Amino acid sequence: MAMKEVIRFLNKPFIISILASIFLAYLYPEVGAKGGILKPEITVKYGAIFMIFFISGISLQSKAAAVFNSALGSFLGIFITPALLYLFFNGSGDVPIWSAIFQLSLTVVFPVLVGQITRIAIGHRLLRHKKLLSVIGSFLLLLIIYTTFCDTFSNHEEAFTLSTVIITTLTVVLLQFLFLVLAFYVSTSFLHFSAEDVIAILYCSTHKSLTLGFPMLKVLYANEARFIFISFPLLVYHPMQILIGSFIVPLLQKWMQNKTK
Repeated sequence: MAMKEVIRFLNKPFIISILASIFLAYLYPEVGAKGGILKPEITVKYGAIFMIFFISGISLQSKAAAVFNSALGSFLGIFITPALLYLFFNGSGDVPIWSAIFQLSLTVVFPVLVGQITRIAIGHRLLRHKKLLSVIGSFLLLLIIYTTFCDTFSNHEEAFTLSTVIITTLTVVLLQFLFLVLAFYVSTSFLHFSAEDVIAILYCSTHKSLTLGFPMLKVLYANEARFIFISFPLLVYHPMQILIGSFIVPLLQKWMQNKTK
């Protein structure tokens, strides 16, 4: 059962594409590194990131709760993420808060608003091109990942080793299981949600997508020398949540059947 889930996980096109982009960055780091042929300091920072959030604005749900949740999460992230990183790096590093807010407003909030206006104006036409927009968004995200690792592999002084990858992956997996257990315990023992709601809470409360998270980190910490250490946990978190989510489906199905008897 476990092996089947792993094989199914590895067969996902986007996961394969992420691995391929990292491998290409290892082979040809000079192409996507800063100052390289792709000029990521311009094309990624002002092009790819803008388009990702523009597409997000087009696709954003109109429900007030969804908009509020997205906006609140992004707003809190501006303050909480730098604070946590400051503690994690023992007080070193510098992320000016007003500069961060300006950058986020310019490259995140503005394109989302433009996307929303576009949705209102020609939303009926865009519905026919959902798959195309999704493909474009995925391609741009892969471009960001590729250029990030190009910078890492072109910087031979960067202490990004195999042990870093292993330790980060294990830590992320343990944290995900911890979050899932905590969400399950709180939603069942304290909040007493229905079985259907508990399952929804498990997946929604622990979900973090690369689609918005990685570009946002790129905006905030693009000039940070240790950006790969900041972004790599998220890069691991996204595929691991898919894998872990697949593993626990049979367990949740059995639990739900017992609850509804």
